[in-house]
Amino acid sequence: MRGVCVVASFAATLVLQGCGSGKSPSPSPSPGPSPSPSPSPTPAPGHCSDALLESGCAEGSCKADSSCECVPGKRSNGHGGCMAEGSTVNLEFHVYRVASKEYNDIGNDNVASARGILNYLHTQVVQAGCQPPSNTRPKGVDRVVRYKVTMHNTQQVYNTRQSQFGPFVAFSNGKCMDADCDGTAWTPYGYVVGCQSQRDTAYGVDAMWMSLPGSCPSKEFSGKTEACKLEQPGGECSSPTGSRTCTWTAEKDGEIMIDELEGITNYQAFCLAGNVEYDAAADKGTGCSFWDGVANKSAAEGRVDALEKLFESKFPNTTLAVPICDWDQVGAQEAIVA
Repeated sequence: MRGVCVVASFAATLVLQGCGSGKSPSPSPSPGPSPSPSPSPTPAPGHCSDALLESGCAEGSCKADSSCECVPGKRSNGHGGCMAEGSTVNLEFHVYRVASKEYNDIGNDNVASARGILNYLHTQVVQAGCQPPSNTRPKGVDRVVRYKVTMHNTQQVYNTRQSQFGPFVAFSNGKCMDADCDGTAWTPYGYVVGCQSQRDTAYGVDAMWMSLPGSCPSKEFSGKTEACKLEQPGGECSSPTGSRTCTWTAEKDGEIMIDELEGITNYQAFCLAGNVEYDAAADKGTGCSFWDGVANKSAAEGRVDALEKLFESKFPNTTLAVPICDWDQVGAQEAIVA
């Protein structure tokens, strides 16, 4: 028996089968009479069109008359759909990051929505395969960590694009890597939380990355001096006010193991058995089907559902609504600095 996985109990079983045994499938039964053609699938109750999601409707909240519940930072426009609040406001939402056993708190870092972190895992982590000699994922990644963020960006952000989020910047090892971080972000808007959408993936319009500027964002973690921190205070503070140096705070709000999400019981044994979580060339795994179909929207929805249900099972009644990336309404850039 090659695999060491069980079916992921939190996945939508009609879409995902988790990481299974890797055995050959049982022979199909003899065919019977041809079934009648299946009717076209009916949208799930509460389903929102892409246009309504783009306006700010919360997924699963749309009604037949196009009315909906609006995501944080948006309000009803009175005739179906949502519109901007009129100013920046205090927002609370969850962000996610992948991590190894030992990790630092967030700050001068990029984090993602649930859909964004699944897309990152799918395209940057699991397809890299088991890393020798220890048979671990790249950089020892083994978990998804969730944080509750409270954000109140500056009014300058809203005045520019009627948005709650500001421009996204990429961080690497605690340093802003954009060509002109001061000129494009800090000087015109303050140390604001930025966003970058990933609308061209199967994970949908809520897939996005965010940037959280802490103190001394111009230097890597090892080079952040006290003088630099005073000169470049960043946006982290205990209670965001919307000032240029007080735009966000975050607290850890749970974590789950990637093995449990996929249904793997022992990752090292999984690797030693010759299994693979996801092979990009084949668009499927070996001994594991959780990640099969990177462009399959139904499968992606199943993975999102699995992640959200696993967090909810461990941390009940903690789910927060997801805001939209209203700064970046024109498609996503692909480059994310790991």
